[in-house]
Amino acid sequence: SADEAFNGSMGSDEGVDLANKFFSVTCKKGMTEDIAWKRLMNIAVTNFENVEVRDKAAGWIKTGWVNTTFTYQIVRTRLEIQVQFTEENELSYRVKISSEIADKDCGTSNQCFSKYDRILRKYESVISELQTSLGSNF
Repeated sequence: SADEAFNGSMGSDEGVDLANKFFSVTCKKGMTEDIAWKRLMNIAVTNFENVEVRDKAAGWIKTGWVNTTFTYQIVRTRLEIQVQFTEENELSYRVKISSEIADKDCGTSNQCFSKYDRILRKYESVISELQTSLGSNF
């Protein structure tokens, strides 16, 4: 049988080596923290319904896991965003899309999951939304 999770995801072979790693998003010049926060929260809530941590003062957002079930596997994904202060007084954020995989037979308890170095294609839009709604470069 085909590996559905593999086919439904992207990894380094597609040039998307971002799973389980922090990457930086720098905001456009002049963007306020308020606007950035609203846009980040919007991306988090739209793509991951359950936001577990939303601490504006600390500049920290963390969503709950979202499970995606395939025939033989379960992939779970979550988003974490932390404000990062750079020397140039630019507003920028560290973003991590965590991805883990389990055999469906094992179930959904934490010990069933291990890190998965691929991101499900349905979350590809999260990466582009971060770029377009906040800023420029990675």
